[in-house]
Amino acid sequence: MELTVFLSTLKTNRPAGLIAEETQMPPRLPDNLVLERYRFRAIELRKKDWKVSEIAEAFGVNRRAVTRWSTNYRRGGRESLKSKKAPGPRLRLSAKEMTRVLASLKLPATDFGFETPLWTCKRVGYLIQKLTGKDLDNSNVWRLLKRLGLTNQKGERRASEQDPKETKRWSKEEWPKILAKAKRWQAMIYFQDEAGVSVNAVMGKTWAPKGKTPIVTCGN
Repeated sequence: MELTVFLSTLKTNRPAGLIAEETQMPPRLPDNLVLERYRFRAIELRKKDWKVSEIAEAFGVNRRAVTRWSTNYRRGGRESLKSKKAPGPRLRLSAKEMTRVLASLKLPATDFGFETPLWTCKRVGYLIQKLTGKDLDNSNVWRLLKRLGLTNQKGERRASEQDPKETKRWSKEEWPKILAKAKRWQAMIYFQDEAGVSVNAVMGKTWAPKGKTPIVTCGN
C-alpha cells in the first residue's frame, strides 16, 4: 500500500503544493512501515495546526484513526506509534510436553528406531507425534526447536565401542611414547578412522543445545 494524494479531491483551503509536500511518503515500503510513517507524519502535521479532518482526508483514513494516533502519542510518545512485530504462531505443545520432547532429544535417535543417531526435523516431528499424539509440520518443528534453545550442528563423532577409561590411559601412557619414537625416527604419524568405513557411517547434522557440540556415537 502506497500513499497517493489526489489533490483534486482534497477539500481543504491549504495550497495544493503544500499538501503534496507535507503528505508525501517514500514509495515501496512494506505495509506496516507505510502505516508507521503515516502515524509519525500525522503527528507532525497536527503540530503544524492541521485539522484532524484534513489529515484524515490527505492520508485516506478515517478521523477516528487520526484521533487515536494523537491520543497514543500523548500517552506513550513516538514509541506508541511504531509498528509492532506480529507474535509468532501459538505453540501447540504444553510446557510439560516440551519438557518430555527435550529430554528425549538428549538420547540418540537410534533409541527410537532410526538407523543413525542424528535428529532431523522430520524425525523430531515423528517423536512429537509418538509422545504427544500431535502432528506438527517441519516448519513448526523447526520453530519449536529454536524456542527450546537448540541449533542444528555437526556433531563430534565417537565410536560406540570406545572405553573412556582406556582412552584416557592410552592418551596419558601410550601416546607420548609414539610421539617420542616419531620424533627420534623423524617419522610422520598417520591416523585411520575405522568409523570412516563403517556400514553405519554418520553424516550430517543433529539438533543440540546452542553452544554445546553434540557427541554422535557410531559403530561398525
